[in-house]
Amino acid sequence: MDTLMDRVDKLERQNRSLRRFVVALSILAACVPLMGQVPSPSVADEIRARRVVIVDDKGRVRADLAVLGDGSAVALDFRDEAGQIRAELVHSKEGPALILGDGSGQVRAALEAGDDRVGLTLKDSNGKRRLGLAAVKDQSGLQLFDEAETVQASLGLRKTGPALSLRNGNEKAFAILGILGDDPSLRLEDVRGNSAWLGAMENASSAAHLFLKDKQSEKTWQAP
Repeated sequence: MDTLMDRVDKLERQNRSLRRFVVALSILAACVPLMGQVPSPSVADEIRARRVVIVDDKGRVRADLAVLGDGSAVALDFRDEAGQIRAELVHSKEGPALILGDGSGQVRAALEAGDDRVGLTLKDSNGKRRLGLAAVKDQSGLQLFDEAETVQASLGLRKTGPALSLRNGNEKAFAILGILGDDPSLRLEDVRGNSAWLGAMENASSAAHLFLKDKQSEKTWQAP
């Protein structure tokens, strides 16, 4: 009998332990989903600020969004690890502009847009203009500059037609090839002011005309 009672006591103890384990396991199972649930942070519908600065893991400013001056312009800057502004997006009264710079702080490219114009400027490492592309109202053009920012070549389109212009460093000698109406034209001028005109110029009725002029713009010869 004692042996039987001992077995019963042992089974009851085991059973109670099992029940406690099952209860504990049930509670744990019920808590597991709750443990993975983190209260969702509140999301603001709107954030108002005059300036927003973004820094990297070392505390260096990498992006900066701010209202400038009296509020007439807003700018978004992106900086490299040295703190130089490499890209800037600006909107002002004149219109939007995208500015790109190099590691030394020089502006190398600028894209601008206004109500009646759009333009692209490319600069060299010294900050000198080397290329300009623009569209203004009813005309557009491309200009190439030398190291002194003097126009050396240009390609333009106006209501009167397209034209290609080539000039020397002091802009005193040039060649201009264009289309005037339906006829082509060519103008050559040397540094002394003497010029030759071929084609649709001087009210010529066709491109089959040649004019030679001196520096006083007086005709010296023509054909026919």
